[in-house]
Amino acid sequence: MSREEITYEQVIGKLEEKLPSLPQILDELIKALGNFDVTLDLIQEMIEIDQSISLEILKVVNKVEFLEPEESRITSIHDAMHKLGFENVQKIILNVSALPIFTDTTFPAFFKVESLWKHSVGVAFGCTVISDLIDYENSDKAYACGLMHDIGKVAKIKFDQRNFGRELLSAKRKEMSIHEMEVARNLLQHETLGSMIAEKWEMPEELTQAIRWHHTEEREKRIGLEDPDIHFLVDMVFLSNCLINKMQFGNSGHEFHSTPSPKLLRRLGLKDIGLAELEEQVRLLLEEKFSFLVLLK
Repeated sequence: MSREEITYEQVIGKLEEKLPSLPQILDELIKALGNFDVTLDLIQEMIEIDQSISLEILKVVNKVEFLEPEESRITSIHDAMHKLGFENVQKIILNVSALPIFTDTTFPAFFKVESLWKHSVGVAFGCTVISDLIDYENSDKAYACGLMHDIGKVAKIKFDQRNFGRELLSAKRKEMSIHEMEVARNLLQHETLGSMIAEKWEMPEELTQAIRWHHTEEREKRIGLEDPDIHFLVDMVFLSNCLINKMQFGNSGHEFHSTPSPKLLRRLGLKDIGLAELEEQVRLLLEEKFSFLVLLK
């Protein structure tokens, strides 16, 4: 399907009834991530009416990693949230509430929803590592951007699973990434489609722009983006995506990865750390944290 045959607006129009609406709690949490006045108690108020989120938090807090020897099971959401801490609670909510967006879509037989979900979680955790290393003040916002960066692929599958499957196979034969294939053949680009969906969901500009430009390393090519703080956030998602693809943590639909330039590492203040050390830190965090979340694997 060539770019001239169908527009992004037509795709979104046809997906109107197929795409799940953004869960209210996910909408509220993502918008709250930029508010430094948000407390654990306020987050508790947000989730107390959502039974599924509450159950997942209780599942996680009662894992052996969190309970002390001889400590009884935790049954109170208040106690669970204070035991887990602010950071872990927000990540659980983000993951559990975003997961249906992926799992409500039927993927091609050779491209599993679990694989793309795992890749997305990996990019999110990679953003957390980068945020900590550079003292970025809002690591949870970076995590959310990493988690949602490939939502455009889900939309393309939802719109035309068979055609997107052909695109994936063609990219594999030609040893290209999906993004490279989309550009080379003038196809609908998943990052553009994903950003338009984020706009439709009225997501914050940071999230929309991170989705839109997560394959574009050069800031001057990010058309219409002028805010240096958002550029910085996009840089983190771009770098994390490169690392997770290289590590083959999950599968974003192809087996190829790009290598970030020294210029990008300098922009982020990471030139003295190096890619190998950065990758190792991401790997360690994934080993520590991934199993804490109740996720598809």
